[in-house]
Amino acid sequence: MQKIVELFTKAKQEKSTVRELPLAMRSRPLLSLELLSEDQYSKIISELGELKELFRQNATASVQNSKDDLLNLSQAVTYTGLSKSFWYKITAAKELNYYQPNGKTIFFKRGDIDNFLCRRKIQSNQEISLEAEQSLLSHRLRSV
Repeated sequence: MQKIVELFTKAKQEKSTVRELPLAMRSRPLLSLELLSEDQYSKIISELGELKELFRQNATASVQNSKDDLLNLSQAVTYTGLSKSFWYKITAAKELNYYQPNGKTIFFKRGDIDNFLCRRKIQSNQEISLEAEQSLLSHRLRSV
């Protein structure tokens, strides 16, 4: 294992191509999972999960911080977290305004997406009771 790491480091320093690397390096993985302890393996898995989450947050932040009012399909997926197939179904059913300037690429206005996502509000119990109280008060005032 140490020899492979040394060869890899040397090849990296020399900026060799993959074809120039020894056959042993090309055919064997650089890190064998069999050599890892359970703790090391768990640590690698958790770090990969953290990296994935950071990449997702970065992609979401870049879409939210963009000054463009239009989002393409992949940006809409990142912005909402909903799948591409969901957006294709929504556009096929014409439930949301979208734009196709070249007949192929789909664009959405951010405001249209926000309105679409907020179209069916479910009231909390607190809002329902507040609305009921206001209705009773207004009904009592009308009857007096």
